[in-house]
Amino acid sequence: MKTWCIIKRELMGYFTEPIAYVLTVVLVTLFGFTTFSLGDSNFFELGEASLTAFFYWHPRIYLFLIPAIGMHLWTSERESGHIELLMTYPVSIWSYVIGKFLASWIFMGFCLLLTFPIVFAVIDLGDPDLGVILSGYLASFLIAGLFMALVSLTSALAKSQTTSFIFSFVICFILILFNDPAITDYLKDWVSPAFFELTSSISVTVPFKTLSRGVIDFRSIFYFSTMIPLPIILTGLVLKSYKVGK
Repeated sequence: MKTWCIIKRELMGYFTEPIAYVLTVVLVTLFGFTTFSLGDSNFFELGEASLTAFFYWHPRIYLFLIPAIGMHLWTSERESGHIELLMTYPVSIWSYVIGKFLASWIFMGFCLLLTFPIVFAVIDLGDPDLGVILSGYLASFLIAGLFMALVSLTSALAKSQTTSFIFSFVICFILILFNDPAITDYLKDWVSPAFFELTSSISVTVPFKTLSRGVIDFRSIFYFSTMIPLPIILTGLVLKSYKVGK
């Protein structure tokens, strides 16, 4: 119940801040632009009624916008001095951590739902596989949750929102790049096979691609179900250590 109250409070904060609406418009606009206009992967170049181009750009767009949306999660509490007051409330740290994270993830889900005109446009132009589209939205929502969980952690660690943005951007960028062919071919010449396998296994690219193509397999679900909670747990431990330090 306390966690739910925190979620509602945080969501109200999102929808009362003008910056949230600005970021929402930017997010939806970028989704539309990259789908229909950008590069060889755009909708018209592919020549098929599918949202392959649409989902292809999601991780790259999230790379910039999710750190911008979530960088304030804990740094704003610290900068305002409100975090010391939070420590005195009869609410556990975990309720705050989970509540703030879920509110930000729900907000991202709301932004994602606003892309429905793109889906209707594709349906109007052809006969796409709706199962693949739904699976693609699931993949997008899960990768948004993973990136937001990482931003939550960097926000708890960083002393400023700018630092949180930079750290979370770099971490998410690395998770995308680990399975990029140009990077993997380079790493094969410089690192051990064990390290190469490790970096490839934590890359978000493979499970995202698998789900966005309509294949819901155990490995992809296991990846997100373990990778999303981990930064949240670390965030709680960081804040608990901060409380002890005080």
